[in-house]
Amino acid sequence: MYLLESSTSSSAAAAAAIFTGDSLFLGGCGRFFEGNAHHLRITAARMRSLPSTVLMWPGHEYAVGNLSFAVTIEPNNAAVVSKLAWARERRKYGFTNFYFYFI
Repeated sequence: MYLLESSTSSSAAAAAAIFTGDSLFLGGCGRFFEGNAHHLRITAARMRSLPSTVLMWPGHEYAVGNLSFAVTIEPNNAAVVSKLAWARERRKYGFTNFYFYFI
């Protein structure tokens, strides 16, 4: 992962961004090609400790696939259904890279 911080920005919301590589995706997390669940947990804890204003950029765009799967597991989860509709709408217009706030 790469964390970029601005030393000149006066806006807290625009002060930092993290590129998560293969660790975190919209609607999912990485698979264990290298390392194990313990390593992923440490990585997730590091990301979670960042301020909520840090913009997070996933390494790959798997939102529609990940959220489509999530809906099969939790079809009544309004947050998942809503985020899937959001991702599909953006995909219609050619957006393939989504950033999001980590909450």
